Amino acid sequence: HHLLDLRFVLENGLASIKLIVSDKISLYEMQDGNQDKILFWKALLQTCDSIIAFAERFSRKAYSLASKTSDQQRKQELESIARICNRVPLKPAASFHEALQCIWFLTVIAHIFQSGGGITLGRLDQILQPYLECDLDSGVITPSAAQELLDSLWLKLQELNVSRSSAIVTAWAGYEVNPTVNIGGQTAQGEDATNALTYMCLAAEQHIHMRNPQLILRVHNHTPKALWRNAVEVMRAGGGKPSLISDQVCMSALARLGVPKEELLDFSIIGCAEPTAGDSRIMIRWSWLCLPKILELTLNNGIDPRTGLLVGLKTGKAQTFAEFEDLLHAFECQVDHQVDLITRGINQIADPLVAEMMPHLPFSLMTPSCIDQGLDVTAGGAERTWSVIWPIAPATTANALTAIGKVLFEKRETTWEKLQLALETDFIDTEPLRHKLINAPKFGNDDAFADQIGRRVVQTVYDAAEKRRNNFAGRFTTGFITLGANVHYGHFVGATADGRRAERALSDGMSPSQGTELEGPTATMKSVAKFDLTRAGSGGILNLKLNPAILNSEADIEKFIHLNETYLNDLRGMQVQYNIISTDVLRDAQAHPDAYSDLLVRVVGYCARFIDLSPEVQEDLIARTEHMPIR
Repeated sequence: HHLLDLRFVLENGLASIKLIVSDKISLYEMQDGNQDKILFWKALLQTCDSIIAFAERFSRKAYSLASKTSDQQRKQELESIARICNRVPLKPAASFHEALQCIWFLTVIAHIFQSGGGITLGRLDQILQPYLECDLDSGVITPSAAQELLDSLWLKLQELNVSRSSAIVTAWAGYEVNPTVNIGGQTAQGEDATNALTYMCLAAEQHIHMRNPQLILRVHNHTPKALWRNAVEVMRAGGGKPSLISDQVCMSALARLGVPKEELLDFSIIGCAEPTAGDSRIMIRWSWLCLPKILELTLNNGIDPRTGLLVGLKTGKAQTFAEFEDLLHAFECQVDHQVDLITRGINQIADPLVAEMMPHLPFSLMTPSCIDQGLDVTAGGAERTWSVIWPIAPATTANALTAIGKVLFEKRETTWEKLQLALETDFIDTEPLRHKLINAPKFGNDDAFADQIGRRVVQTVYDAAEKRRNNFAGRFTTGFITLGANVHYGHFVGATADGRRAERALSDGMSPSQGTELEGPTATMKSVAKFDLTRAGSGGILNLKLNPAILNSEADIEKFIHLNETYLNDLRGMQVQYNIISTDVLRDAQAHPDAYSDLLVRVVGYCARFIDLSPEVQEDLIARTEHMPIR
């Protein structure tokens, strides 16, 4: 996942960047012991030449098409395209159209090269605004023509599909490549950064309304009401966009990771919800940590009951946990052990292999510090590089621990032997016990005990990750982003003590378990905000599902805006995103997919067509609590 430094290429052009790289080679060729750096810079020169040749092929094609058409308007369009593709990204962009074309070329190249996703175009409204203002002032372009060009970029972003294995398709259900566009936020002076392009990006989303791009709206205490209102109109159309991000919390999280104050205000979201800023442009490696599985190991003395293999620490048999605190301590030891295995695997195996075998040259070309240091991004060339642990299903885990604390330890309504038998048999012939577990308090309802356990679960992962460092003197941090892995990993986890049956989906992101938040979205937000989200340096996702009737009137919309302002600005929530759709519509789409070919939904950190999702992921979306209007 990476933030492309588009401004670096837009303002300099590849011809000038080639001169910068060539100067580096000339300087270091006179010294001994710099062959690795020289080879890297020569590879960057080849990468520049390849990108230039790529753009020139489009130029030649456009000239060829122009020579064959008798439509004079189309001929002029094609000749204009040819001239622009001949200029960028070779030279600095000199117009709004050239800037858009350059951005598209760089985005395509990045995706072709790494064949993956999570690449962000950054703060597009801030990057493009100077080019738009200049063209409008000089009369080169009209507002409607500029909007058409921006809409065209939205369309082009649908073309970034890549082939993926069946395992990846399962884990990233309906997922394509998730290019991210950031809008809103603040200027370097701390003032509201909303401009004409902010609204144009929202208009492009309304006009095109497809899976890509992922649209991020940064909000703060002075976000204009007009922008809030415009964003809600886009949300009401369905599709789960834009995702709302708190400036305050993201900047605090980045500051904890060492990003200097002068760079914080210009942060962007990469991937699904991961903040990054300045030249700390890359989240080098990440790994999921399946928390319900770790709790399962804790209850079985480190043994995986599915395989009978010892894959965790021997923290004692469950029957030896005389107090609830004994169980919590054993769980914490298991988490720390698994995080240690993951971080050592990343540092000793994954990072060295990727740096040696899969350097990311286009990314390095667009990361100035990589050029300065003569190091690829995969080898630590960015100024700050952090690695990430993504814990799966903190809510499922918190609910299971809460149920054990209440039903077994506090109320003494069961024993370890009975509970373990129920879990081993997937609650066969133990339904009365299962109902007791289901009726225990659940995270996401502003319940003090359940939320306290949820906070402790999350803090355990924070502590385990933060005390470790990666190969680049960077930190390991934490984020709550599961993509579709909450469904995929659920297959490997047996029945859990919250009453969940074996192999069923786990909770996603920071969200409560499916169907368990019963006190409304306000209570859910208050629960999630009890996590110290400034320690979630890789972001976190809260998914909520609203019935469309909840936004029927102007008064409803005002309440909804106030709800989000309170969560993101006052309660210090980090992020929230919505599916504004009824369960009845989703069920009908399952039954009649041909009638819903354009139905977009928010899965987790990305959007997809509902009919493209596997039945399991569809059921996961349907099972989420649908919050209804209160009249």
